[in-house]
Amino acid sequence: MYRNIENISKYFINLGFSNREAKILSYLLIYGPLTVGDLHRYTGIAKPHIYDLLKKLMSKGVILKMFERPSKYRIIDDKYFFMKIAEKTKNEIDLSIKEIIKMLSGKKRGGTIIIDNEKNFREMLYNELERVNSRCFIMVPKISLIKYVLDKIFSMYDMGINVRFATSDLEYVKSLSIQPSYVRYFEPKQPFMFCILDEKLFLGVVANKFLVGIFSSEENIVREFEEYFNHVWSDDYIRALYRLRMSLKKEY
Repeated sequence: MYRNIENISKYFINLGFSNREAKILSYLLIYGPLTVGDLHRYTGIAKPHIYDLLKKLMSKGVILKMFERPSKYRIIDDKYFFMKIAEKTKNEIDLSIKEIIKMLSGKKRGGTIIIDNEKNFREMLYNELERVNSRCFIMVPKISLIKYVLDKIFSMYDMGINVRFATSDLEYVKSLSIQPSYVRYFEPKQPFMFCILDEKLFLGVVANKFLVGIFSSEENIVREFEEYFNHVWSDDYIRALYRLRMSLKKEY
């Protein structure tokens, strides 16, 4: 029975009642009308406190006092009353969550963490891709590193998100029947990949396989990689790369 009381108390606590209020309501729900003495014996709460709790519960409209000697108290049997409380509690929780999210979104928060395995890196990157609002800049030496989210990345372009995808994977670029404006080839191939998603950075150090990852929302770090990406993406860089490739061909 004690375990049932504990479980039922949790239900009332979830509706916004205090621990002691929930305990009293639980006993009234199970045993029916009870006196102050009964509640004191069941709950172990001192009688003066029980009187105070009963007064609060009556003011909330959740219990009624029965006019008999000795006086007994009972919980109301109106299920819609509790449904209204549940709805009100849900609305308050939803509002609280929205306010917290708004406050978090409005703050300039910074931080950097090390991601020591590829599985965690992939999961974090995928989850962050789901939340992108404005831009997705990606630089990868080879497509296989990012293939699992490639469709997701390119679908963002159709959603109006600023997508820029730079890769050193020449075979992949050649395989495109039509090269989209948001895909560019760059050299030389780097031993790392990185993604700028809104104001966050994912950096993966790679050789023949994934070695270590970094996630950062620190403004100065994100800005430095953004400057590097913009340099590689620029038309001046592309023209310089083209001239270099042509000069090497002539020398050969």
